[in-house]
Amino acid sequence: MRILIGLLIFLPLFSMAQEQQQITLTPLTSQDGWAEKTINVLKERYQLLGVSPQSYSIKESEDKIAVTISAALDPISLLHITSSKGIFRTLSVHKFDDPNGKRLYEAFSNAKVRKNDKLVDLTAVLKLNSYTLSEYKFRRYPPAVLGMTSANNIPAVNKYLETNTHLKSILPPGSRFCWARTENRLHDDYYDLYLVDFTEEKGVLNEALKDVSVTTKANPFGRVRDLLSVTYDAKGKESLKAASSQNIEREMVVLIDNYVMTAPLVKGPIETGELEIEGSFKPNEAALYRRIITDLQFPVEVKATIVFQ
Repeated sequence: MRILIGLLIFLPLFSMAQEQQQITLTPLTSQDGWAEKTINVLKERYQLLGVSPQSYSIKESEDKIAVTISAALDPISLLHITSSKGIFRTLSVHKFDDPNGKRLYEAFSNAKVRKNDKLVDLTAVLKLNSYTLSEYKFRRYPPAVLGMTSANNIPAVNKYLETNTHLKSILPPGSRFCWARTENRLHDDYYDLYLVDFTEEKGVLNEALKDVSVTTKANPFGRVRDLLSVTYDAKGKESLKAASSQNIEREMVVLIDNYVMTAPLVKGPIETGELEIEGSFKPNEAALYRRIITDLQFPVEVKATIVFQ
């Protein structure tokens, strides 16, 4: 028996208004021929996604690759598809060591970030989820989603998350901030922020994968959609059972690289070692991610940045 995880309501990848977006890929290590091989991989990824060759251009210059795309694509999903390493993980949402969970929220509330050459409150660009139980009694605590922001505010928020020394001093060991790969299902152009526990014993890592395939099914409302089906090996099966048993009535997150594909609520131990992930996939996208995980990978790791034009 497979365990179905994900959201029943999802937004299509092509919900964004058409605009030009530019992504720059920079290699983190040097390797002869990396650019040519990377460009070939990019072209195959876009072909599998259904992006017309006439809607994008790829140029190499000074050890960088610049991709310009004019299409109605979710910018964060596009950034992920363009740069993904294909590292698949199932991990826990972090449970704060702080009994009240307030120190992290206090840091967010008092922080400043630079936006358009001006210092502004972090809360002006990152909408925080309340930690006060009396305000949202239906939520689990601490909340899985810390807050959300629009795509063009993510770089400013990331700079704070990555460089603020006070914030780093209060984070639990092994924790890492991760963005959702797709828009919040209730708020267009807003992406959820999670704090994920990356300690190995709290989840299942990429090395435990046995098989990845695509399944097409109808949800309870009759909508047919693609699912990414994952089977773990014997060790991964036991790790998943242990991790899910520790997270009953809490979310676990399914990630590819450091982007959250979905964050299902765990209702009981997952004993089969199998997952079916909805992931808000647009047609062709689940098949593309299967290839990214299995064999459609870059020769070197790259850093990616996106510019909205």
